This record gives sequence, C-alpha cells and structure tokens, in this order.
Amino acid sequence: MKAIPLTSTSTASVSLATSTSASSILYARRYLDWNRLTFAYHAVGSQDHTFDTSKGLAVTANITATRKALNLTRLYGCVPETYCQSCKPFGAPGNIFPLLQTALAATVINQSRANIPRLILINTGSIRFDLVKGPFTYDDSFVVSPFTDAFQFIPNVPYSIAEQVLGVLNSAPADKKRDLSSSDFAFQVPNPSLLGQDTCRDPAISRNHLTARSYPAGRIHRRQSTALTPGYVTTDDFGVGTGDDTVHTAIPYYSQPGNLQANASFPTNGTNPNTVDLIFLDYIAGDVLRVLTGLGAKYTKADIGYYLPTSFTTNSYLPAYAKLAWQANLPNCSVGLGMGYNDTSG
Repeated sequence: MKAIPLTSTSTASVSLATSTSASSILYARRYLDWNRLTFAYHAVGSQDHTFDTSKGLAVTANITATRKALNLTRLYGCVPETYCQSCKPFGAPGNIFPLLQTALAATVINQSRANIPRLILINTGSIRFDLVKGPFTYDDSFVVSPFTDAFQFIPNVPYSIAEQVLGVLNSAPADKKRDLSSSDFAFQVPNPSLLGQDTCRDPAISRNHLTARSYPAGRIHRRQSTALTPGYVTTDDFGVGTGDDTVHTAIPYYSQPGNLQANASFPTNGTNPNTVDLIFLDYIAGDVLRVLTGLGAKYTKADIGYYLPTSFTTNSYLPAYAKLAWQANLPNCSVGLGMGYNDTSG
C-alpha cells in the first residue's frame, strides 16, 4: 500500500495545517518489492530463518494442497525465451504478441476447413501477464491467458472486407478490462471454504504491489546495490524512484494495440485469397459484427457459428502450442532471469 502524499494527486489528497515553527515530525514513505526476501528483511526482530509463522505455514500448506488438487503443476513444455506484454514495442523480438500470432495460426484449426484461408482476431486484453523463459505449466496457462473465450467465425467473407476489420477495431477506444472470477477459469474451486474469496478486479499489469512500514523515530534504512536489477520504479509527488526500498532500473513500457490478427492457410505464392474464414472470439463478436456492418457487409448474428468446439478457448491455445513447439529439454527446462533482462535466446 502507498502512503498518502502531502500534496494532491489524481488518486489521493490530504490537507494539512501549515506551520512555521520547528517540528520533530518527519514525513517519509517507502515502497517495498512484493516478495518474501523483502518482507523478511523488514520484519521486526526477524531474518529469513525466523520469518515463518504457524499461520503462514498453514496457509502455504493449504495453497500447496489446492494446487495439487487442481493439477496446476502439470508441465506442457519449456518456453524457450521470455516474452513480455509491454516492455517491448508491438511486434519486436521479446514482445508476446507475435508469438501469439504464431500460436493461433498453428492451433486454431477446424480440420474440415483447414485448407481454407483464415484470419483469426483476438483482443490483446485476453492476455494478462508476461511469459517467462522456463517451465510452462497448467498454472501458467491461467496466469498468461485466464479467460475461456471460444472461437466463432463467419465463413467465406470477402478478403477485401475482412482485411479491414482489424484496423477499424484498433481505431476504436480501448475496452475496459473485465472482472476475473472463478467462472472465468476452466477449473472449479475444490475447497468450498474458498468460494466467494477469489473474485477480484483485474487491474492493468503494473508490478505496483506495494506496502508501507513505519519506522521508530522516523528512521528510514535504504538498501543500496551497485548491481541494479530491472524492476518497478515508483513515481510520486516527491520524485522518481526516491521512495523505492530496492533501487531498480526501470522496465520500459510501450503501448500495445487493442486487438491482433493471425493469418493461416494463405496461398503459398504470396497472393491474397478471394474469401476467408473470419474467426474471432465470442467476447468480441458484437464488435466484429458492427465493424462488418460499417464496412457495408450484410451479416447478422445468424451468420455466426463456432469455428471450434466451445471447450477450446483462449485458455487452450498456448498449452496446445506448447505441445507442438516447446518440447525440447523436457522436463529439465532452462529458467530465464525474468522480465527486463535480455533473455531472448532460443
């Protein structure tokens, strides 16, 4: 959590009486990295060997048992390099979205129409986290792409119309992010005591998981390191990075389009097809239909069908792709350094 600044911001404000007399009050704030090492370092009278508590160990045991019941550690493949949502420009090496275009083209296939050229549209908001070099598990499939949106389509759309849909979609204002709840996932919570506890508002990925701690006599101790690691750099009314407990080099941020498109089964001679199967998520079907209408096409809801069984969703295609392309080095996956590092070697 963040201490409230002394001046107004867009998120919080406080009015304090001013005084010209001397005061012993010292205002300070500290932004902590959200990890065990940081919490153990700052815990009163504790370093790591005394940090565990009986309640904390019980929570860990509960989480471990639940993960086992859900089979979340099932290994699908080894991710060969690190891919991020926003630390690279769209389409650049290390950006996750070109990988998704490849994965969609390779896995979203109706075998009865496999030879028909197809355009596959998804909203980039369906991706909720980065993909780090190393093991790709059932758990990771939900971390990266948690929603269960199915693939619908309109068959035999003139390519001259279909090729315009992506551009029109991306020219519209960005949609608000959806809420995440257990109903969005492809598993059921096995522990009844957890029901109703897993619903949360899913924010934009920001790594801004912060907490505050007060120190006696206003003394603030800051850990310094000459070898800075990539991470979150806080900006507030008092400066950039001046309140960070652990100093980092900032991870770059680049805006991304709201939607992306994958092409598959196009003519091998480089020409464009006359017609395509226009495939899209059921979540954006209404938007696609409105765009087609705006382009002069006469399609209605009656023209939309499911391209694949509804059991194959946005939570399915990365595991399917992992089984095709990420089988090298199993089960001993090489683990990358994490986000912000130049970790793009295959």
